[in-house]
Amino acid sequence: MSAYKIDYSTELMTNYLQAEIMRPEAEIQALQTGTGSALLFSIGTDNSLYATVEETGKDSHKGWRRCNLSEAQAAKDFPAASGATCTSFAAAQCTDQSIHLAMVLRESGRDHLYLCLGNSATDTSWIDHPAWVA
Repeated sequence: MSAYKIDYSTELMTNYLQAEIMRPEAEIQALQTGTGSALLFSIGTDNSLYATVEETGKDSHKGWRRCNLSEAQAAKDFPAASGATCTSFAAAQCTDQSIHLAMVLRESGRDHLYLCLGNSATDTSWIDHPAWVA
């Protein structure tokens, strides 16, 4: 009779939290931060421009942070009752790693172009308060 040996190992998964799956978006474009994390730009189901940033580390609760990039500009330039919506956007990353954004806000049938240029791919704090220029 031969003896059998069973090998086993276990590993505790850390920093795992089941979270909501990203909703279907009208448009989506992916870039990368200076640290290699994903940076997703999209128009949400509410017709707003969003940045979804991959976050790592122990201070990150879900692994992703979503910021509305168009809401503050729409509220600033148009009355709240106008219902300004983001109809299109473009995102580009240059060889120097700077990130440039363009968005089109539609209000009362008129389109308004906004640019947000020269943003850092390493320090993404600008996502919380993008500097849009009409």
